[in-house]
Amino acid sequence: MEDTKRQLLTDCGLDIQDISGKGKGVVAIRSFSRGEIVFSEHPLLTQNLTRNNTTVLSALAECTAVQREQFYSLYNCHADTLPAELGIFETNVLPCGGNDAHGHVAKLGGVFLFGSRFNSSCKPNVNNRWDGGTREVVFRAVRDIEVGEELCIGYGSLLAKRDERREELWRKFKFECRCEACMLQDQDLADSDTRRECLQILFREHSKRLRGDPMEGIGEVCIHFEPPTTNALDF
Repeated sequence: MEDTKRQLLTDCGLDIQDISGKGKGVVAIRSFSRGEIVFSEHPLLTQNLTRNNTTVLSALAECTAVQREQFYSLYNCHADTLPAELGIFETNVLPCGGNDAHGHVAKLGGVFLFGSRFNSSCKPNVNNRWDGGTREVVFRAVRDIEVGEELCIGYGSLLAKRDERREELWRKFKFECRCEACMLQDQDLADSDTRRECLQILFREHSKRLRGDPMEGIGEVCIHFEPPTTNALDF
């Protein structure tokens, strides 16, 4: 990784560190407030939904030697089933568009030098969203984050039940999720699954309002919880 690019990450209050059981991950070296932009980044390369190893190789041919080295430094969980380049892309791809809770899938995916280093959690402290105007992915804190915390995004369907989330993550990324939410047991797990199922139904019912005025839509979703609270979005 180039020193200048690592310095850029450091200036944002982040560092790439070894994470036990996960490989590399993104760690906060300063605190972040809820709603604060943590980092933004343009993709190293992008591909559409019909991508294959040939299209990935073609995109890599247009990259610099340094960029290709950075690409090949990323993890590949599909080494046994896919050609190397496609495997790296599928392991690290982030949506460049509108993945949402209603089943819509972004038509474009991108690999990011730093953004692809964020590990997964089913109770993420960071949200990633594609900005079509600036053509970059923006990472924003969804709660207050302390120094030393790992920053995680959600790889899968956050509103699904634990067993469904684990199945999806294993199928797509070949790991069994052991995040805070997935390690819940007994009644705590049942309560978490129920909240997610309820949110999934409510988000579907209020989908138009959520797209038009997200904060008002979220408020309508939250009043269905007892007692009414915005903490209903805390899985």
